[in-house]
Amino acid sequence: LTLSQRPAPRVIAIEGVPGKYADGVARSADIPIPPNTGHALLTVEFSLDEASLEFAQALEMGAKFTLPSGLTLNGQLQFDYSRSATEMTLDLTSVNGYAWAPSPVSLPKFAPNQPHTVAIAYALWDKDIAVPSVSVDGKVYNMPAEMQGVPGRDLKWGKNAFMVNIQPDTNPKGGAWNWTLLDVAMAWT
Repeated sequence: LTLSQRPAPRVIAIEGVPGKYADGVARSADIPIPPNTGHALLTVEFSLDEASLEFAQALEMGAKFTLPSGLTLNGQLQFDYSRSATEMTLDLTSVNGYAWAPSPVSLPKFAPNQPHTVAIAYALWDKDIAVPSVSVDGKVYNMPAEMQGVPGRDLKWGKNAFMVNIQPDTNPKGGAWNWTLLDVAMAWT
């Protein structure tokens, strides 16, 4: 996974195993965090195939930032398809940093075979991270205050760098589906 100006589309093809969950991953290389920044905006443009409506469990995306201190801030989120046949829930990394916490945002599953854009706003501090808002296809969803301030952890990763992680999760039906990345970009302030 590269962060560039309009890279060629990248298809992440995943096939599940009946009775088990499966996942795949597209991950960028570690990229230096620009100096004197505290806010970032990750934008992911993608499309999904028709089979995603039946076989996707979740679409995970986000960035992880490792500060000069060595603390890694987890800015992953997921769109959880498992709660309903037609809707998905936006989950954030929980404040304890080890599990998913459902936000109050529930929306229709991503329509297949058309482009979608998710933009994740980050606020980075010395010891924790916040996701103040997430935009889905141009509609902004503000995240609740009680979901902010996810503490960093010392994961022994390379210091002063970030990486972007895209992870499709497949439900236990065992089918195959595709997630096509059209563009991935990070902006800093």
